[in-house]
Amino acid sequence: MEKPAFFTTEDGSPTLVTTYESGVTEKMHHFRGAFSESVYIYEPAISLALGALPSATVQICSLGLGLGYNEILAACVSLSLKKVPLRLVTFEIDPLLVNELNSYLEGRSQGEWAEAYDDIVRRSVTHFGLEAGELKSTLLNWVKMGIWQIRGPFPESLNNEDQFNSILYDAFSRKMDGPLWSEEFLKKFLDKHSAKSCAFATYAATGALKRSLKQAGYSLTKKSGFGGKKESTFAVRRFELDKT
Repeated sequence: MEKPAFFTTEDGSPTLVTTYESGVTEKMHHFRGAFSESVYIYEPAISLALGALPSATVQICSLGLGLGYNEILAACVSLSLKKVPLRLVTFEIDPLLVNELNSYLEGRSQGEWAEAYDDIVRRSVTHFGLEAGELKSTLLNWVKMGIWQIRGPFPESLNNEDQFNSILYDAFSRKMDGPLWSEEFLKKFLDKHSAKSCAFATYAATGALKRSLKQAGYSLTKKSGFGGKKESTFAVRRFELDKT
């Protein structure tokens, strides 16, 4: 796999394009807007879990670090709700992405990486009405305190005890990450690693995914896809029981 290249999406926000040895390339976000897509697809699953479980330690699973959009969204929602405690677990196979984000949070990043993260932070704090310094210090403190764990590849880096209240399933497409979209794998993952109350979000809407979610006790909400796509997936399991 070659070093990912930056690509500016139509809403002005950056994403990365990955080129594989086969010559196939894949963008990490929709070309219509990386930030807009992240907010549309994943923010609801973060906000529901953090808002509905005010006294619990909310466990968030983020599959694929990329440029950290979903992690930054999680921090913004947490700051907006003044929500503590929580636990954020990110799975990422590419050490370059982990190192670049850590460098940025520690103030060592330069060039196009720093510019990209600055853009994402600016858009995020504007969207939530927060301060950039507070957001960056929160993310750095999460890393230092172990609140935010950045692990290796998925599913190899899952722990048996992992039970998530919010699953941000941002894996590459079936073309590149086929096993992660198989019905057999999804059933096992959802059964074992969904907490009693859990919100699941992804840009995809496959038959195998829908069947697996339903069998795991999730209720699917009809939701259109981003950027003209027909459909995306937002599913919820049992949050209403925690409010009674």
